Amino acid sequence: MTRLLDVNLLMALLWENHEHHALVRSWFKHVSAFSTCPVAQLGFARVSSHPLLGFGLTPELAFGVLRQLIANPRHEFVPDDLSCSDRVVRTELMTGPNQITDRYLVALTRQHGFRLATLDQPLVKSFSNEPGLVELVH
Repeated sequence: MTRLLDVNLLMALLWENHEHHALVRSWFKHVSAFSTCPVAQLGFARVSSHPLLGFGLTPELAFGVLRQLIANPRHEFVPDDLSCSDRVVRTELMTGPNQITDRYLVALTRQHGFRLATLDQPLVKSFSNEPGLVELVH
């Protein structure tokens, strides 16, 4: 099963000073296939280059870290090929701005037959009616 990695999982995987780094690195060793998409890649670069969030790299360095990960032969790039006009994104279920990206990634995951890997427990709980769609890394 291919796992689509969300931004918080990418942060934990790639930054040693992230509180969940050891946990995610251990989990990742057993993942046979993983994917990223432009939304997650750009989110990682944005957060990694934000000085107030404890990383403060230049965008070029942040993308360099990301390029090392996606050069892994287990990686598959997934294009953001869902339109916001597609009902598969399920915008009617969004109750606030913090859910927009998460819900899009879930829809993308469903569309491609993957599993979304995350550290976001409320997100996993909100999709408990679709077992296996969203995986909590813990």
